[in-house]
Amino acid sequence: MSKRSRKLVFTMTAAATLALLIAAGCRPTSRTLPEECSEPGRLPHIRPDYNATVIPPNIAPLNFIVEEPGIEYRTRIHGDQGEDILIASRNPTVVIPEEPWRELLQANRGGKIGLDIYVKTQDGRWTHFEKIENTVAQETIDSHLAYRLLGPVGNFYRKIGIYQRNLENYDESPIVTNDTFGGCINCHSFRDNNPDCFSFHVRPGPINIKATSGMIVARDGHAARLQTKSELVPGPPGYLSWRRDGLSVAFAYGKPRQYFRSCGPEIRDVYDIWSNVAIADGKTGATSSSPDLTTTDHLETFPCWSADGKALYYCSAQAFWNPDEMPDPVDIMRIKFDLMRVPYDVEYNTWGQPEKLLTAAETHKTILEPRTSPDGRFLLFCMSDYGGFPINQASCDLYMMDLESGKHRRLECNSDKTDSWHCWSSNSRWIVFSSKRENELLARPFFSYIDAEGREHKPFILPQKDPAFYDAYLKTYNVPELITGPVTVPEDELVQAVLSGQSASQGGATSKPAWQSTAGKTAADKPNWQAVDDDAYSHE
Repeated sequence: MSKRSRKLVFTMTAAATLALLIAAGCRPTSRTLPEECSEPGRLPHIRPDYNATVIPPNIAPLNFIVEEPGIEYRTRIHGDQGEDILIASRNPTVVIPEEPWRELLQANRGGKIGLDIYVKTQDGRWTHFEKIENTVAQETIDSHLAYRLLGPVGNFYRKIGIYQRNLENYDESPIVTNDTFGGCINCHSFRDNNPDCFSFHVRPGPINIKATSGMIVARDGHAARLQTKSELVPGPPGYLSWRRDGLSVAFAYGKPRQYFRSCGPEIRDVYDIWSNVAIADGKTGATSSSPDLTTTDHLETFPCWSADGKALYYCSAQAFWNPDEMPDPVDIMRIKFDLMRVPYDVEYNTWGQPEKLLTAAETHKTILEPRTSPDGRFLLFCMSDYGGFPINQASCDLYMMDLESGKHRRLECNSDKTDSWHCWSSNSRWIVFSSKRENELLARPFFSYIDAEGREHKPFILPQKDPAFYDAYLKTYNVPELITGPVTVPEDELVQAVLSGQSASQGGATSKPAWQSTAGKTAADKPNWQAVDDDAYSHE
């Protein structure tokens, strides 16, 4: 179909779209484009900044506000294939109908779509700005995003929940909230971007004394507590990372504390008095670790499995204080973590010798939150000035390491504000991360396309139906995680697992330390651990 014969689609026919625009104080106007316009020779100012980036072919409409003074606005959205979309109103808010948008993206996968914006000023003259152009990727993004919503004050968590958003539209729903027990919910983690197998950590609150600390695991529509407490692991697990086959889950455990300064650009901080890393059997909760991951003179944290499950990445830093005493604030700012990798043999449950991949001495930064791409090519991590909690540091940026060459670089999608917690899509072509670039205080999810050469592209914010949504939304998006579909386990099932204290294992968990190398091992030395099959997991 030629461009000339292609008909324009007037988008005000959608009832929901029309209702939103009427509420915003605008009405439909002429369905035609102006014939006589001035050309200022520049791009229009729009918010959010959806321009010159790469977008998924299955993303919800990127609604925006035209920040140019005028009394009438018209927007034409078009590509080399498919039907154009024409939006006309007396309001600068541009709300794109979902179905025509979806069809246009699918028709132009691997190509480009353009936005031509026209603005009528008070004197009755029209201005036509330069075309905004975005590339539509061939590869889709995982259909859902899971995240925790919480307020900007870190020491109050009366109203906290883990939610999920359908990225193909604007539907948001709770996965689990703390309404019934008032405790803290955090550290949600999914196995291989799989919504049918995930876990989260819970701490008790003041509403219901039946709630106790621990890890809740959901699988195939059922949920139960994974009992990891043992002589080896006296504390509850956090910073979880599932092995892709579900055999085991790695985690950090320790004694975190908040620290508040009286002045400065960021008065909040978090540090661990002590911290270690271990793994647990994904079915029984039996725990295992190595002396190198459970030291008393170092802090170990942020474990992450390699894509093949044969190694564990983690972060390690020297501790400058006695774990039985309150550390000096100066010592907290001296902490800098190295990036580590330790081999692990799942067949024999044995550990190899840790190696340093990147050190704070080299970077003059602390290195945190390693995440491997599912295809095993890259390692994404954070670096900030100091410490083990980068979300509160404006110095925090994202870096990527090529796991074949060992070389690393700072990503160009960073800002001058905090850019931290990140997650890969299941096809290794998209990342999502938390950024405070919008207002310095509240984190928002941003997405960036990673091409076949490992280069990132300009990030874009999670789209909302109302493009002014973030102006008045006073919650932060914490730990965004991409998943391939919606979580379907009922929230009541998850809450019951929190309140009942019921264990997912039979007879409780036992510690299975394996502190020797794999040399000289035989089949007779294999531990009695089995890979977790989704169908074999039972709710008890």
